Amino acid sequence: MDENMTFRVLLISPSSILEAGSGSRVYPHSTSPPLGLLYIAAVLLEKGYHVEVLDMNSESVRTRDQLAGRLRMSRPDLIGISTLTPTFKNIVSIARVSKEELPDSPIVLGGYFATFCHDRILSKYDCFDFIVRGEGEVTAVKLVEELEKSKPVFSGMRGLTYRENGRIAINEGRPLKEDLDSLPFPAYELVSHLTYGSFGGMRVTYRNLGGLLTSRGCPYKCRFCSCSAFTNATIRWRSPENVVEELDYLYDRHGLNEYMVVDDIFTVNKKHVLSICRLIREHGLDLVWYCEGRVNQADEALFREMFRAGCRAIYLGIESCVDRILRYYRKGLTYDMAKLAAKKARRAGLDVIGSFILGAPIETVEEMWETVRKAGELDIDFAKFNVLRIVRGMPLWEDLVDQGVIDDETQWEENIMGFDVNPEVAAMDSAALLTAFHRAFYLRKRYILQQITRSLLFRKKQLILNLRHPKRFIDELRETVHIR
Repeated sequence: MDENMTFRVLLISPSSILEAGSGSRVYPHSTSPPLGLLYIAAVLLEKGYHVEVLDMNSESVRTRDQLAGRLRMSRPDLIGISTLTPTFKNIVSIARVSKEELPDSPIVLGGYFATFCHDRILSKYDCFDFIVRGEGEVTAVKLVEELEKSKPVFSGMRGLTYRENGRIAINEGRPLKEDLDSLPFPAYELVSHLTYGSFGGMRVTYRNLGGLLTSRGCPYKCRFCSCSAFTNATIRWRSPENVVEELDYLYDRHGLNEYMVVDDIFTVNKKHVLSICRLIREHGLDLVWYCEGRVNQADEALFREMFRAGCRAIYLGIESCVDRILRYYRKGLTYDMAKLAAKKARRAGLDVIGSFILGAPIETVEEMWETVRKAGELDIDFAKFNVLRIVRGMPLWEDLVDQGVIDDETQWEENIMGFDVNPEVAAMDSAALLTAFHRAFYLRKRYILQQITRSLLFRKKQLILNLRHPKRFIDELRETVHIR
């Protein structure tokens, strides 16, 4: 490469649609920024490279022609794409379009799915050149530094899988980064022209939404989650001072003052959370933020301090209201814990969103209905009834492979739904069943009156934002909660 030219990198957060006239429902924005890519962009910018981020959802780059046009405009020397199992088939399409337009620009994948399937991806798809396994900041910089050379050598680069002389080369893994404070702040300037804060097409925040990471990893080993495998069941924290320094910086530089905390398990370290809340108040930051929490870590005093520091909603991973299913998931929780956690959060002034997983292989339809009914007994504002997705990297995937339910050799790139491997549900109309679950929760008179009252009292700004377009708001609301 000409030493007078700056190496150019394009990082892509993929869309769920990459074809014209697909008939698929298209939402105009992502809910929150692609924080992982913004961290990688930041370390590359720090080294002096030219970096762009393409968030295909928020930029409405949905078709092959739109993507090709953006690639021609950016002319990157390296293309990086983040991967999750549900979007992988679209990622293959993105890579093939990229190769057609820029055949000399290598493509690197990163993220959970790429990490767990690195060798198989490169064996099957010649449109990919490199896989960065695990956390990608250090490896990304090493890769670009090597690609700048006239004769790059990749054999000593930890955390990298690549092709060499017709074979797949798998280098030693890279250790997790312990000092998270040493990372630069995410490069929000690369997405500052975009709007975030929508869910299912509805505006759920009244300010532009940022993402905030205060820790990485999770020590728990829930059967339906691959986080533990990705981070070796460890957790590392940023210092509270570094977190609040970032909040100060992003407000001054980009005007960001509403955040989704994206930690895998934010409330696990009470002292850490309290220190962040104290510093937010000491710095006089006028913030609104949201986070996730485990129900067995519910602490009303902690919730009150979070509320004082700007927290307005907490997502509780309840998963099931049936203790037998919670034991199957190895969640280490009970329904009674969830009930108490919701009460504590409500008394502290927080809105409460319950996240549920339906369709465990052993779960009966009656047990699913029991979860829906008992969810209605919880003091929560919103329920997300998700169908279990079984992907490589989860302990549950390995268990079902051992049982002969999943064929790892032929199904490794699939996003297997729990309904499909559940004997009782497999023959049923799963879409109709899911709609029935949502209707049962959301069409209760008491719930409707309660939420109207709370919205009028506490959510006036969000209502005004959405009611400017009443038909769209109603349509999106019905679609989001599966009510036709």
